Amino acid sequence: MFDLSDLKKTRVYQDAFAEGKAEAQAEAKQREKVVMLRMLNLGIATEDIATSFDLPIAEVTAIIAQAQLQEQFQAQLQAQFQAEIKQREKAAILRMFNVGLATEQIAIFLDLPVAEVAAIIAQAQQEQAEQN
Repeated sequence: MFDLSDLKKTRVYQDAFAEGKAEAQAEAKQREKVVMLRMLNLGIATEDIATSFDLPIAEVTAIIAQAQLQEQFQAQLQAQFQAEIKQREKAAILRMFNVGLATEQIAIFLDLPVAEVAAIIAQAQQEQAEQN
């Protein structure tokens, strides 16, 4: 009969077990980073954080520096993404306005305040007038 010990000897079980263990370790490391950053934000010294995790100060410093770089990178990406969205939104507003849609219709269609749509159109018209 096939029992649990036989199952544990199979390659499928061993691979799945190893994969699960690796995922758990990665998740634990990520939680550790989050806790370290929270402790740092609370004003706890790097040395105290290292002591509480029983890690060398250099390792904790490196983990914190890497996490801060990742946060800065994500913030930059978010800002670039938001700028691109605004640029595309502006282009869409101007195209709709140029084909004859009213400001109110554009605002409803894009779920934006009428004043914001009107400001974008007015700015574009002013820029065009300055170019001429």
